Amino acid sequence: MAARCMTNNATVCGTTSEAQSYAANRSGAGFASTVFTATSSATCGTVTGNQVSASYKMNLLIPFGKYSVTLTAQACYPTNST
Repeated sequence: MAARCMTNNATVCGTTSEAQSYAANRSGAGFASTVFTATSSATCGTVTGNQVSASYKMNLLIPFGKYSVTLTAQACYPTNST
């Protein structure tokens, strides 16, 4: 959703930091904006677009062990239709 916002709504997501804040607010999980990385002029398949990715280390509460996993996600939205 934030990648699309970067493409279609420069008022709300005109900078990469605004897009990161937008992504954090829309996540609904209370993530900090630093969890997200926004990139303009990224490669979306065969076209240029805006990309927002996230990486979050989640600690698992398992008795007798300390484990964690890193959750990742990304979205890319084209800036043109060619």
